[in-house]
Amino acid sequence: MKFGMRKSSIRKSISARTKGKAKREIKRILIPGYGKKEWDV
Repeated sequence: MKFGMRKSSIRKSISARTKGKAKREIKRILIPGYGKKEWDV
């Protein structure tokens, strides 16, 4: 069991941010309606 504060890695946080952004851009191109909150029924 671990105790204490969580240590965040700067390198990992940057890579996660850029990877996530790239994935969202690709999905937005491929999937129509991706990232939209409204659903037209």
